[in-house]
Amino acid sequence: MSIFTSAPAPPDQTVAIALPDLHDSAAIMRYGEPVQRGLKALVSDVAKNVAACDVDEINALLAEMDRLISERDNHFRTATSRGKPRQSKTFRMSSAAATKALGRTRKELEGERMSLLVSIKILDNLYGKLKERERLLSAHITAGQQQLTTARAGELSELQLRAKTTGASVDRLACENFHFKCESLRKRLVDLDLSRTVCLQSMAQAELTLQTRRRLVQSLELAGIGQSTC
Repeated sequence: MSIFTSAPAPPDQTVAIALPDLHDSAAIMRYGEPVQRGLKALVSDVAKNVAACDVDEINALLAEMDRLISERDNHFRTATSRGKPRQSKTFRMSSAAATKALGRTRKELEGERMSLLVSIKILDNLYGKLKERERLLSAHITAGQQQLTTARAGELSELQLRAKTTGASVDRLACENFHFKCESLRKRLVDLDLSRTVCLQSMAQAELTLQTRRRLVQSLELAGIGQSTC
């Protein structure tokens, strides 16, 4: 059974992987550490960006704008059907109030649109960084797994055979030590895969949020708010 929660991608030939010395416990524990470094802050930045935009509030403003437009149009049709002159004081006051309220809502929506565009740009950049981090983690996992498989089939098997053949305590100790080192690498790869899973989850969250925000920007533009730039 695979030790991974999801199958890692094939190693990227453009990524130079510095494999650890399996006789050096410290080197094994440091394997892939630079790729993990800063991931927590990156995931946190994505979460903050996602939480910063109130989609419900923007949809409520769009609904309010539709209501104001409908109210204004109904008022105009009512005034016209009853033969009331458009230049009457009552009509002008009502029309001015509706226009003013509509203008305020449009201004709020334009501000929300600009905020959306900024957040989309930032989140898109964060997504790109996460994608690169996931690529590097996958490369380290795959290379490490290949090293572990080779070590178990080669050096560890030889040490086990020697310990069994000679029965010497020194050979048995050497076998146990190397087996421990292999286990350390296996656990290190599991830890890297957990980081990769966190990375993938954050990427999925960012991607879904980007899709939602881009659709929202399109809705604003269809309502006559701004022009598309994303």
